Amino acid sequence: MNRQFIKTALVIGIVSTSLAFCGSNDKKASPDPSKDTKPVEDSKATDRSATEEPKDVKPVDTKDAKDATSGKRDLTNPGAELFAQLNESLKSARYPDGKAIEGFAYKKWEIPNKKDFIKWIKESGAVLKKGLDELPAIYTLEIAGHTDTVGPETPEGAKKGNMFYSEQRAKEVKQALVKLGFPEKRISTKAMGSSNPIPGIAGESAQNRRVTFQFLMSEPEMMKDSSSDSSAPKTDKDMSK
Repeated sequence: MNRQFIKTALVIGIVSTSLAFCGSNDKKASPDPSKDTKPVEDSKATDRSATEEPKDVKPVDTKDAKDATSGKRDLTNPGAELFAQLNESLKSARYPDGKAIEGFAYKKWEIPNKKDFIKWIKESGAVLKKGLDELPAIYTLEIAGHTDTVGPETPEGAKKGNMFYSEQRAKEVKQALVKLGFPEKRISTKAMGSSNPIPGIAGESAQNRRVTFQFLMSEPEMMKDSSSDSSAPKTDKDMSK
């Protein structure tokens, strides 16, 4: 009887131990859903890929962007770059040049020496020709006449005044250029009188009796017409429209 009881107890013990061992293995094999970190890792990878900049994107070169902008400006204002370059070159240009001939004779406007003028045209006048040949028609050449500071600016009795002499000198040089083939319609003249003497020399110096040059951008004819129409007084007929 006792032996039978002992055998039964041993069997029950072995079975219980086996069941307990199997249960512990099942717990180790079954993952805890609450501890699964894989979705979190995927989320981090997604966030990282969204915030990272693409490696293939090339940063914009500011120089290229500037060139593109200047290109657009050139399209809207053709010749602007050449216009600026020519005027920079003309800052020191004058006739007479103050070297071979100091300036125009006192109270005179005739070109002092024809041969000297032709020589000047071949040297300094090349800038004038380049501008009139290559700049669009909206650009014109302005010739400004100057005098020394002696005498009145405007007529006084028998004196004609510096404005008169400066205008005549500008016109004289213009006509000389026209005779050499320069386009008359694209050349204008301006009287400066004694208002702009050469810096660093005496106002009464003959070197101040000269003409200077610069290119200007003229107002388009269409704009002139529209502005003149808008400035004209309106009639009763216009007001009734």
